[in-house]
Order: sequence, then C-alpha cells, then structure tokens
Amino acid sequence: RITSLTSTTARQRIKIVSPEVCSHGLPDLLNAVDQGEFFDNWSAEYRVLILDGVMPCFSERVDHKQVMRLLGKCRNLSLCLINVDSRGQVGIPIPSGQIDTVLTAQVLSQFKPSLIIQVGFEKARNLPMGKTDTFHLELVEEENGALRFEETAVEGYQKARLLALSANSRKQVEIAKELGVNQSTVSRWQDEALNKSLIAKDDRGKTILTEAGRRVLAKWGLPNKI
Repeated sequence: RITSLTSTTARQRIKIVSPEVCSHGLPDLLNAVDQGEFFDNWSAEYRVLILDGVMPCFSERVDHKQVMRLLGKCRNLSLCLINVDSRGQVGIPIPSGQIDTVLTAQVLSQFKPSLIIQVGFEKARNLPMGKTDTFHLELVEEENGALRFEETAVEGYQKARLLALSANSRKQVEIAKELGVNQSTVSRWQDEALNKSLIAKDDRGKTILTEAGRRVLAKWGLPNKI
C-alpha cells in the first residue's frame, strides 16, 4: 500500500483530520465506523486518511474496541490510515502490534533558511531493507509559486560535520545523536574518513583533522570546531 501511495504515476487523494483543518469540530470517526455509509463514501473518494493530533478533540476516553473496529474498517476498504503525533498532540491509541510502519520526522535546523526534514524508520513491517534507510526531504518552490517536498541528498554535509565532531573528541553515540543517524553509520563514516586521510590518529589515539579534512570543512562553510 505504501508503495502505491507514493508512486508518481498513482497520486492518491488524502483526507486530513486535525484540529486546525476541522475548526468546526471533528467528525465522530469512532462512532461512525458502525455507520457504514459514512465511511463507505469516504473510501470511494479518498485512499489515505491522516489523523493529525486528534486525541485532545475527543471529549470522552477512547475505547480500545472502537479503535480496533476503525482499523478493521480501514483495512476492509483499503484505506491507508496515518496516525500522527506532533507538537505534543497525539493521535488515537493504536496498539503497537497493529502498526505496520513507524516514521520519525525531524527538522534539520542547520540548513536554514531551507526547510529540510530528516525521516527515519523506527519500525517497518513488510518493507525490504533497502526501503527503510533514513531519507531527507526539502521544501522547494516551483515557478508557479506552489510548494512541494522532494527528496534531497545531505550526506556530504553530514559527513563534513562528522569530521569536525570527531576531531573535537565527541563520542560516537553523541555524534549519532547530533547527526540523526545510527551509531553504526557514524562508525562506517569515520572508517571512510580515515581511509581517505580526512582525519587521522595522533600518538595518543586522538582524532585530528588533516589538511584534506580542513578543505572539506571549508567547502561546506563549516568551522573546525562545532
């Protein structure tokens, strides 16, 4: 389902339910599950249902059985459900065993004024390994003024930052957190940097920048210390 939803040749219509979009009150989704006509009409028009931070809008405690009925209805109608937790506002409480994919999105502030978002997979059931790598999206403006996100490569910039962080005696776990990557990725990038003589080890085993490493930092406009 995810593959078909993101295909450029099969753009899908999306229904977003959030406090901002539904300023006149959220539709009673959970109770509407039992009213087939309401949901069937949606399924005919939309292929994706996004629930964005909707929990504060429910006056009563959400019943677990209602949530399960909602999930079952979405599956029967081939309606992809995306549950969003953002800005401290959470979506409906879906049991972890019922979730296919968990994505985390983080704005990379170092790229201002461009807006670049790093997206990583915490869980990816039924997706092949090659499809679960962290990726980056950049908000771009088209000639007609329309805005859209497109995938962008920031690995070169991240590797340059790794050089400076490594030369400043930062631990791998700290660098991983700073760059938003796995510790194994940090280890691999450091090995690459050593092999390319961008960093080196001094007599005490401390990581230092080489002249080639300084040129890489200068290329990206980065100081030797971060």
